[in-house]
Parts: sequence; C-alpha cells; structure tokens
Amino acid sequence: MVRLTLAHDRAEMGRLAAWLDAREDQMAIPARLAFALRQCLEEAVANLIKHTPVTAGEDIAVELDWQDDTLVAAVEDSAPPFDPRAVPPPVRPATLEDAVPGGWGIQLIRSFASDIGYETKAGRNRLTMKFVRPATGADAIPKKS
Repeated sequence: MVRLTLAHDRAEMGRLAAWLDAREDQMAIPARLAFALRQCLEEAVANLIKHTPVTAGEDIAVELDWQDDTLVAAVEDSAPPFDPRAVPPPVRPATLEDAVPGGWGIQLIRSFASDIGYETKAGRNRLTMKFVRPATGADAIPKKS
C-alpha cells in the first residue's frame, strides 16, 4: 500500500496529481484504469476541500493498494460523517463550475469505480473505491509480485 497525506487546501491538488503520476508508473497502472482512478481521486479530494469546514490539524489521506485483481483507492478525512452512497443518481450540471473537480461528487465516482464503500471509524471518514483489473489485453493490470 502507498499513502499520501494532504493538507486541507486547494493548492494540494497539484501534489495529488504529481503523486498519481508517479504511482501510475511505479504500479504499472494501464492508461484506461489510470484515467478512471485519477478522475475519482481528484473529485473526492476536491469535494472535501471545497465543501468541508476545516479546523486546525485536519488532513486528507489518499491510499492505493492491490488486492488480488482489484486496485483499491481510499480517501480518508475527519470531516463530519457523510455517507456518499445515499446521494441520488447524477443530474446534468447546471453550470461550468458544477462540471469541474469538486462539482460532480459521488456521481462521477459511481460512473468509474466498480464498487464503493464508506465507513466512519475513530472520527475519520473513509471512502473506498475499487477498480477491477481488465481480464486480458493491453489494459490488463499486472498481478502483484
């Protein structure tokens, strides 16, 4: 598992992008899956930064891990509890602002991830997203060694 801790600040989006670039190469994540992973993680982090009030010392943790044939990504923070699985189905964004990272929310994540989970533990919220390895072809994810 690899982990990145971000400050609760929009300027951290650049750090997240650079970290994802390095992990995509290091973990040999195929392009199609890397695109989905990036969209989901950037959306989750942007939403936390945009919509969550912050108190001193709060952070956002991002993790990536292989579990069998599944790439698991998690975003964890200490925001007030909110179960994203309860959000209604997506609607067309009303403005351009709604279409940028932080505007689509869980609807975008649902469209890319094969499964999502949510839990609150010890004052931390954890959104888990799973991306299944394509069975064959150029986009297949190499198995963990």
